[in-house]
Amino acid sequence: SEYFNLSVVFWGMLPLLFIWIALVWTMDTPRHLTSYRVALSAQNQTNAQLETQLLELPGVHEVVIMLKDQAAYLKVDSKVFDPIKLKQINT
Repeated sequence: SEYFNLSVVFWGMLPLLFIWIALVWTMDTPRHLTSYRVALSAQNQTNAQLETQLLELPGVHEVVIMLKDQAAYLKVDSKVFDPIKLKQINT
């Protein structure tokens, strides 16, 4: 069997290190999003309509509606999101 010393391992891993650095260098900076919970009132809208309306609000990036909890969970950009506009939808 062949014996590998530490320098072989180092030189063998060096290309992987450069590939990893290249991938990290080209990645986008993740957005800082905040979780926001909205208690839902009784509505005549379907989930799809409500989800569409919530996603149209400035700063809302993701919506999950939980009927069992009567709540919507939002991922929002707090610099852009205005919670007052939710009251217009959730009445």
